[in-house]
Order: sequence, then structure tokens, then C-alpha cells
Amino acid sequence: MVTLHRHVTKIKGTKFFEEFPTICVVMFVNIIAGLVRDVTNSYPVCINTLNGLTIFACIVPWLLEYAVLHMRSKPSEKEEL
Repeated sequence: MVTLHRHVTKIKGTKFFEEFPTICVVMFVNIIAGLVRDVTNSYPVCINTLNGLTIFACIVPWLLEYAVLHMRSKPSEKEEL
């Protein structure tokens, strides 16, 4: 039986650093959702806030990646001359 873990992480202990951003996002979203629920005393507002955070967390990185790739693919003025 071949374990995938051995092939993915070559340095022992790097698994934590690979999952650290995900852990931070989950903790941040839970705190925000709890605060929204406590302040508004409304579950629909809390769920809509979670949906907004999800959209923000998905779309913004994609837009940034597109912008960076677009800027890198443009030839500079020096190369055109």
C-alpha cells in the first residue's frame, strides 16, 4: 500500500504550514459569523454574511490572479522598441 502523504510532503512537519491559511480562514469566518449572529440576533443575516464572505474569499483571489497574469503577459514598452 502506497501512502500519498509520503509523496506530497517531503519535509517532515510541512503539512501544518500547508494547511495554516485554511485554518486561519475557518477561524476568522467562525468568529465573524458568531459576532454577526450575536449582534443582529438573526440567523438569516448570519447566513447571508457567510455567503458574502465566501464570495469575497473566492472571487477576489481569482481576480487578483487574473490581474497579475494579465500584467505579466503584456509586453513592456522597452521590448516593443
